[in-house]
Amino acid sequence: MAEKAGDQIGPWALQERLGEGGNAVVWRATDTAGREAALKVLKARRTSSESYQRFIREIAFHVEHPGLTGVLPVIDAYLPGAPDRDDRPWLAMPVATPMAEALAGRPLEDVVEAISQVAAALAGLEDEHNIGHRDVKPGNLYELDGKWFVGDFGLITDPDADTITNNGRQMGPAHFSAWEMIDHPATADPHPADVFSLGKTLWVLATEQNWPPLGHQLPGSDFAIASFRPYRNAGRLDELVERSTRDLPADRPTKRQIAVDLEAWLKMPATDQSLDLSGRRSLIRAKLARVFTDRERAERLRDAEQALIRRLGELTAPLNATLKENFPAVQVDISNDELTQNTVRSNLEMGGQAELLHRWQRCTLVAAREWPGVPALWMSRSIELFKDGRVAFAWLIHVSPQGVMGGVSYSRGLSEAAPADALEGAEMIERQFQGMAAALDEGIDAYLRALPDA
Repeated sequence: MAEKAGDQIGPWALQERLGEGGNAVVWRATDTAGREAALKVLKARRTSSESYQRFIREIAFHVEHPGLTGVLPVIDAYLPGAPDRDDRPWLAMPVATPMAEALAGRPLEDVVEAISQVAAALAGLEDEHNIGHRDVKPGNLYELDGKWFVGDFGLITDPDADTITNNGRQMGPAHFSAWEMIDHPATADPHPADVFSLGKTLWVLATEQNWPPLGHQLPGSDFAIASFRPYRNAGRLDELVERSTRDLPADRPTKRQIAVDLEAWLKMPATDQSLDLSGRRSLIRAKLARVFTDRERAERLRDAEQALIRRLGELTAPLNATLKENFPAVQVDISNDELTQNTVRSNLEMGGQAELLHRWQRCTLVAAREWPGVPALWMSRSIELFKDGRVAFAWLIHVSPQGVMGGVSYSRGLSEAAPADALEGAEMIERQFQGMAAALDEGIDAYLRALPDA
């Protein structure tokens, strides 16, 4: 017969049921001295059962390691030699608030602070005692007197104890367990598995969902923390969840690193830093007006030049495609061709008529073989931007044996300069391109004539 409110278990009078799991029921209870506790009453009666053995291990852990930071303490415990209906095993702990309940509706910073403390507590168990928890989930984490604690140590690994875990049976909480704790829990390293569960727990508490997605969680997905709780640095937490839930245990960070990373996250500024220069704006503009004006004008001209370059690229693309389709060994839009760099320039710069601001050059080279004496076809072009705001277009269609001075065919076009940010400049590019395309058609014939017979 199950216990009920008002029943007496040892020195404890049961008040109300706080929760129930597969192996135990937890009651709010008071003892004869007036102390209040969360009383965990074990269901199992066979001392040989796994649940009873784990209950023994949990009590032994608390007896052997009292006062650990971040570990929910035990007030008292009882293990009968022959448990029965009237003589039940129990464990008394302080009445603490489950973490999910304590964090409900609170800022994201509080969630991160809570998991940081939990990660630090688990890291301490690993570093000092080589103990893994193996049951990390929100239901086993608590808030007490403004601090955060880990509870429920029935599934821990203890290097000094015999194993009571069998492969073939999942170990740890469903939805929060790493794959290795499902596949081979008896031999799996518990510490990376705890990290996996920590990542899932962080996600659940940050998003206020009941269950996490299965497996490795990638940032930027529909399950991103930022999707549930928009926050400037939420994406950084998604990155941490991703690292913590990787399939290979060796690829996950340590528990200590999780604690350090969460503390670092808390120190990150929550808002963008800004300067209020409203009272000094007029003085800045007056003192730096010339600098601002020149810079803004240069940026505007570069934007106009880039638009012309993009348009020339659109016009040239069909010519490049045709050459690649019909000729072998075509190099498209190379920028380091020596012939192009040396010859495809306007007279404006060379004649000292304007100061060059920027030059863009590209070459499409058709060369059947990279052998001296075998002819090649160059289609070179350049756009030059000058500081006075004008732009010029130069092109070269050239057929010549490789490595030999002189050429079989040579056509060169030099445009007049036109304003870069006016329709006049765009019209000039279109018109000069037509001349280059016609010269290319003639250059192809010259190239074919110059090629040796097979």
